[in-house]
Amino acid sequence: MADTDTISLDDLIRQITEHLAETDAKYRAYVAAQLQVEYESDDYAIEAINEALVWSDPSAIIAIANDCLTNRYSYDEDSLVTVTYKDDATPGPS
Repeated sequence: MADTDTISLDDLIRQITEHLAETDAKYRAYVAAQLQVEYESDDYAIEAINEALVWSDPSAIIAIANDCLTNRYSYDEDSLVTVTYKDDATPGPS
């Protein structure tokens, strides 16, 4: 059985934007298009995506996370998200 954890929706948004900072401009444009975000140049892409995520419905945030991150995410309630770690993505001890 896969390990699970609970994080806040804000933490998930942070993970998404950190991941996007490590990707290329083409992938950031793809994610921005999914969120219907417009921005002037790639220099502003992460900021624009982050702002859109903050104002998005939790289901949209979960959909983006499940599309671009390794683990599986599901929205619980009260701004909490269950993370189901893939076997090779289980975090180490804190």
